[in-house]
Amino acid sequence: MKQKLLTTFIAALFSFQGNAQLLSGTDSTAPKAQFGIKAGLNMQQISGTLWQNDYAMGCNGGFWARIYKNNFGVRIELLASTARYDCANFDSGGKSYPLIADSAGNRGNFRALYLDIPVMLEYTFAKLLSVQAGVQYSNLVSLDNLTALKPNYKTLFVS
Repeated sequence: MKQKLLTTFIAALFSFQGNAQLLSGTDSTAPKAQFGIKAGLNMQQISGTLWQNDYAMGCNGGFWARIYKNNFGVRIELLASTARYDCANFDSGGKSYPLIADSAGNRGNFRALYLDIPVMLEYTFAKLLSVQAGVQYSNLVSLDNLTALKPNYKTLFVS
């Protein structure tokens, strides 16, 4: 656990922030912009009888932009994140599960890449305290089968 916390702290150090003004000149009423890059680690868990329920480490990274004026702003991020899913060891009772296990009983392991685009409205109370609320669009970009399962395994992840 200490190693995971240390890794998360080190990943938080890999951030960059820049500032810009949208209009040139000394107009103090013009909105301001901030932008940067983002990198980090995430822990994901998938539940269900077919999956191992332990947490798996993944990484994420991307870009963000914020336009604000006074205490109000809009923040948009473009993030790519990875996840790994492992099928559980289970007694099939003679049933066939072609999507998650091959004929030899080897269980499936999958690596996924997601694209996330959160759009948030932001209100800043103090310099280091703000509240954000918004929506997020997420999409499965790619799914790699790390075992030799039949090609229709993608139906497990896409409805």
